Amino acid sequence: MIEATRHDLPQLPEPVFAGGYERAVDGKGRFNLPFRFRRRGGKGRDKSEGREAGPKERYTIVRGPDAVLLVYPYDVWLEVFDQLSRDAQTPEERDQVRRLSHGSHTLELDAQGRVAVPQEFLSHAGLSGRVLCIGMRRLMELWDPERYRRKQEAAPALDPRTEARLYA
Repeated sequence: MIEATRHDLPQLPEPVFAGGYERAVDGKGRFNLPFRFRRRGGKGRDKSEGREAGPKERYTIVRGPDAVLLVYPYDVWLEVFDQLSRDAQTPEERDQVRRLSHGSHTLELDAQGRVAVPQEFLSHAGLSGRVLCIGMRRLMELWDPERYRRKQEAAPALDPRTEARLYA
């Protein structure tokens, strides 16, 4: 039997967000990010109290379609935003990028692993009391759990092409 060494194994892609986790939201808009998602957060430096501290997880939140909030690791958001900015050729496209920039907010984890989401974002998604965090590869979607359940109940089954790709 041949044992694979670390060098023989194929290079795995960057970590991805997958799965769904429901969390409680407190009165200040704080909730714990799922642990399986936390280790993917973009790194920043905490310079509180005038001294350099260890890396801090940072995320960027933006309003998404369908009253959903999108949460990107900070470094991923910078890549996405940079690409959107470079691709914006018309005044309308630049206005869209400007709107995204203005409507974005940086989140940092506190000592308990919580993020504090501003009220205007919570209102956009209809969030109060509970939040459903769904991994979508490089980002997370934040949903109102009941609205997500209703949407899934009304959703059709997977189309044959998508279903076939699951077995590819």
